[in-house]
Amino acid sequence: MSASTSNPLPLVSWQSNVLLGTLGNKVARSVYDFLKIPVTCLDTVLFSGSASRSSFGLTFDSTEWLDFFRQAFTLLGQEEKCQILHTGFFGSPKQMQLLCELFQERVIHPQLFLLDPVMGDNGKMYVSSQVAQSYPKLLSHCQVITPNLFELEQLCQESISTFDQVLEASNGLLLRYPNLQAIVVTSVPSPSHQVSLSFLERNKKVQKLSIPRSSGPHLGGTGDLFSSLLCSHYAQGTSLSQSVKRAFAQTVSVVRYSHSQGSTLCLHDSLPKTLLLNQDNAQNDP
Repeated sequence: MSASTSNPLPLVSWQSNVLLGTLGNKVARSVYDFLKIPVTCLDTVLFSGSASRSSFGLTFDSTEWLDFFRQAFTLLGQEEKCQILHTGFFGSPKQMQLLCELFQERVIHPQLFLLDPVMGDNGKMYVSSQVAQSYPKLLSHCQVITPNLFELEQLCQESISTFDQVLEASNGLLLRYPNLQAIVVTSVPSPSHQVSLSFLERNKKVQKLSIPRSSGPHLGGTGDLFSSLLCSHYAQGTSLSQSVKRAFAQTVSVVRYSHSQGSTLCLHDSLPKTLLLNQDNAQNDP
């Protein structure tokens, strides 16, 4: 199945959802709907708010829910509605084991499986040790991962403080997991006035994208926004490299606009503006 802006690949987004705030599928749904990407959103958990503050919630990992997810993915696979799979926060290792089984049984076989290994940030873990320890199994099935620096450290089980160490760790993961095609590290060491991202595709030179840091509070959900934009552009037929560049530029645009307006991601106001970003250059992208 080929993709284009007028005929994007159908996508499944399986990650967290929240009652308040902008995280997980709350962000993904806004992005995919706005960009007219056909998407089915399935929730791993439903929280009252972000994991970084006191919240209550429910994890969908009972026998009944796992049976539902298996049937849902079977149906979506049969109908070719899972050409791209986008995963984020997992609430239980049972969900991750189910996903591994779905791949092993060829129930789903997406053209792109982007795994955002949501575990924590800035030295703080958001998930259980059982969830964190289950990620290596999933890495055997995905093509792209988008960890932040803390999550890259967890995947590699080593401390990382320089860009060279980021590159070494990324190359190590590509060697360990033959199916993995690219690693995007969304917060690499850089001067305090910059925000930088690294993008390493198999058998290609690393790319480092940097922009001046926007002044304002930390905004939750920027990683979810970036990975959703990346998947959106890929679904429209854009190359992986250009999808990363566009998603990064547009995420920066949203963050800057949000900082000018308040302390939360202003998706509904800022997304229309991001579509105009680099529009002329986008027409010449491969």
